[in-house]
Amino acid sequence: LHPRAQERRIHQFFGEMTQYSEDLLRQAELLLRHDKRRPKQASLRRGISTCYYSLFHGLIGETSRHLFGSL
Repeated sequence: LHPRAQERRIHQFFGEMTQYSEDLLRQAELLLRHDKRRPKQASLRRGISTCYYSLFHGLIGETSRHLFGSL
């Protein structure tokens, strides 16, 4: 793989990771606000779990960006 093509792939990966993390946060917010009066336990648990996944993916993206530098 040509070095420039490899750089583009890594940069694309960072962008996708950031977007995925943001999408997960939006999904968590939808789950947590779905039943305002009496939320279901499953929705609350899934919302919190999705927040953790978002945090994990965001940290992985930032750590990768820090280790490999900004492309």
